Amino acid sequence: MMKNSTLVLATIGMLATTATQAQLLDVTNGDGELMNGTSVLVVGAPSDAILDIPFVCTLNGPDAKTVNMVRYELDACAGTQNYFCWGECWLPANAGVYPAWNAISPVTMSPGVANNGFHAYFKPMEQVTTCCFRFVWYDNANTTDSVWVDICFSTAPDASVDENAAGVFGFDIAPNPVAGEEVTIALDVAADALRPELVLVNSLGARAFVQPLAGGLSRTTVATRDLAAGVWMAQLHIGGKPVATRRLVVSGR
Repeated sequence: MMKNSTLVLATIGMLATTATQAQLLDVTNGDGELMNGTSVLVVGAPSDAILDIPFVCTLNGPDAKTVNMVRYELDACAGTQNYFCWGECWLPANAGVYPAWNAISPVTMSPGVANNGFHAYFKPMEQVTTCCFRFVWYDNANTTDSVWVDICFSTAPDASVDENAAGVFGFDIAPNPVAGEEVTIALDVAADALRPELVLVNSLGARAFVQPLAGGLSRTTVATRDLAAGVWMAQLHIGGKPVATRRLVVSGR
């Protein structure tokens, strides 16, 4: 029997300013929660035939656009298969065959109209593993206008089900929104956390700031004067994996 247990490793807040730039589209889960720039964990068993997760995509802005997507493999998970649907569905492929996999058919989207055509699929093939993928939706006419979501599929025993289980006991940002000044990020991480680090990424998933951390309580100050106005994601990585995300809104100066 297929399992579809999901964990959104993020705290999603409403935008607190109208000065930010709207992203290409909103990616939401079945509960209507915004997934843009977050990491999601889908938990199953090695014996499951398929693990899957659907998202709803809704175009922002006033104009119709043709939207395509690309899937990147973030982990080499030998012995497994994966595929996805966007416009049309691909057939399953072995891990490593398509490190970057473009959708077969771009989708013409109208503003405000929900599109239910996205599904990500993973076939564990009896493997005990955790495999992560980045899905990027982009405007065919302007590829820099994009939105991403990371999806991790895990068949490992005792996969984390909340931030506390991952060793994250506090993760706060102030001020937020921020307008050109420094922002302070306060963290409380398990003392034995493996290689904790703070990563600041933009809407394309590009890293703008990486700060190694020690376990326990810490405070990190980040200058935002050189960051473009918009929505950024502050991610806490442990052991090389994102385990918690906070939205940072940089407003116009």
